[in-house]
Amino acid sequence: MALRTLQAKVHEASNMFFKGAYRDAILLLQTVAERAHDVPNGQTIECESLRMVGHGLIRLRNFEPAARCLDACLTLACTLKNARLEADAH
Repeated sequence: MALRTLQAKVHEASNMFFKGAYRDAILLLQTVAERAHDVPNGQTIECESLRMVGHGLIRLRNFEPAARCLDACLTLACTLKNARLEADAH
């Protein structure tokens, strides 16, 4: 149940992102990443959330925090051995 709820929140944030509500999307995704970290099998959602936060921060021209988010996503993707997430983080 927790994973489905978190995935739904990622989808909600994605819709916000595409509507240009970057700050709101970033706030929601940061919460999702924090919660997913402690959920069994939530690392993929955590990584995806961090990636989207990084790209949102780029849109807001906050490059250093964006780089940290993308680096965290890449590290997690490598740990998970998930080539798609690794490519997305790059």
